Amino acid sequence: MPHRMSEGIPFGFTSIAMVAFMRQQGVSLALIGTFIVCTVIVAFPSCKNGRSGRSVEKPATALDLRGGAWPAEANLERVLQRKREIPMKAVLLVLASTLLFAGSLAHADEATEQEVMKTILDGNAYAKKNLKDPDDTVSKDGSLEFWSSGGFLQQVNAGATPDEYESVNIDAKHIHVITLVPGKVAVAQFYSEGSMAPKNSAAVSNYRTRATQVFVKEDGKWKVRAAHW
Repeated sequence: MPHRMSEGIPFGFTSIAMVAFMRQQGVSLALIGTFIVCTVIVAFPSCKNGRSGRSVEKPATALDLRGGAWPAEANLERVLQRKREIPMKAVLLVLASTLLFAGSLAHADEATEQEVMKTILDGNAYAKKNLKDPDDTVSKDGSLEFWSSGGFLQQVNAGATPDEYESVNIDAKHIHVITLVPGKVAVAQFYSEGSMAPKNSAAVSNYRTRATQVFVKEDGKWKVRAAHW
């Protein structure tokens, strides 16, 4: 009986969804690749030895060697076998192309996550070294933000003067990045802990807050579009 594609959820969609789910659970690309290879080998065991699902034909008989023909039932079986090979090859082609596409998406997600995490960590390191926040970190469209100090929703414009400190020792911990559009939009959630003494403000010796930031990529740089501290 020929192999059939899923009659419910489209086969390609399920493959992409599977890879996306595994990435969200923190499974590395290497482990996902190993899982895919094992799945193909189990689902299509004939591929293990380099065959494409073709059954081994019967050895030639004396009648064949004399130029005779296969019996009618043997010829029919060979025709049916060739017809079965077409759906099998189609399924393998769809599987390979789908997994390649899903793998590229997963790689893009991973690259986005690493870039956003690096942006956050580099910003903290810059503040500690220079006693002020980095310049040009806000989106050209500005950023809507709630601050840990309380108060109303704040509009931070692009090019706003960065905060300066008498001292600062803040660390971002347990950073989780959710990719919304690979290479373009992502959300980061993390804990921000430490101490700081902003200029013209009261010092905070035990600063602890939960932060959420929305990042957009503009001109090759990740910038903040919204935040909640």
